[in-house]
Amino acid sequence: MGSFVRKRGEAYWTDFTVRRRRTRVRIGKVTKGYAEKFATELRAKMLLGHGIPGESKPTEISLSGLMERSLQVSSSNNASRTLEREGHALRTFINKTGIKKVSEITPLLIEDYKTHRLKEVSARTVNIEVGAVKTMLNRAVQLDLMPTNPIASVKKIKGPSWKPIQFLTKEQVSALLENSSPTYRPIFYTYLNTGMRREELVNLEWSDIDWQNKQIRIINKEKKRYHPKGQKERFIPIKDDLMAILKEQKRKANGSYVFGTTNGEPRHNNILRELKRAAKRAGIEHITIHMLRHTFASHLVMAGVDLPTVQKLLGHSSITTTMIYAHLSPGHLRSAIEKINLS
Repeated sequence: MGSFVRKRGEAYWTDFTVRRRRTRVRIGKVTKGYAEKFATELRAKMLLGHGIPGESKPTEISLSGLMERSLQVSSSNNASRTLEREGHALRTFINKTGIKKVSEITPLLIEDYKTHRLKEVSARTVNIEVGAVKTMLNRAVQLDLMPTNPIASVKKIKGPSWKPIQFLTKEQVSALLENSSPTYRPIFYTYLNTGMRREELVNLEWSDIDWQNKQIRIINKEKKRYHPKGQKERFIPIKDDLMAILKEQKRKANGSYVFGTTNGEPRHNNILRELKRAAKRAGIEHITIHMLRHTFASHLVMAGVDLPTVQKLLGHSSITTTMIYAHLSPGHLRSAIEKINLS
């Protein structure tokens, strides 16, 4: 139940219940505004386990308990990959710090965590982990478990706006496909020619392919609890050679998923492993699934495709994200400069 204040005689009192325990405290001869603020802060302290003078300390909010509650909220609002990443970040934070109570999370603890964690991982990873903790505490505030987020003022580690883009050359693409197994070659080819995200391709079904208009539909699937990133639907045109590959895939497919397993289930495992095997045989030292998406976008820009179009094909919610490829198209900058005539 929420806290409230009531004036009795000349003094204000607060009366509230936390975890089935009723607390009544005399605030004193103060203004109503001060009394309400005092009552709110007192209830928050009770929730966090600080209690009030002369009383036994109630149960502290456990960090692991709040994490599970936060992830439960996240599961109904985010894609599975986002939930997985958030859970991993929070568990890493708990394991590395060893703390068990929410009240132990302070700006100083976070700054110390950032300092020590930077010795092990990149700044981007540390920012993801700290960001997950801030999100968890923000949810605690929204659920009325805390009055404020104690680390709201903590800043991200500053660094370059974007990481250097890594993508494959045309020669590397050919070598990769030549050294891929028959099962995984169509998968890699589709990645390279659509720029789809991993989860989008894994969850791609035959009903998502518009054969007549030659396009792939990336759509929300409520019944299967799958949503593309940002829950933004989009359409990706299919080239004739990819169309032929997909038709051949359908001829021998088993189940509703385009690249499903022999049991007809989504192929969640082994894609990265097989990609690395093919890359090793092709003499490519480092590769990730996301690099195939970068390759698709990079070659589009180098071929002269404008950034807003690339944004739509990739499903970026903001053109700012797509701008990481801008340096690959110096032509549009030069043409812009040439339009200026100050003489």
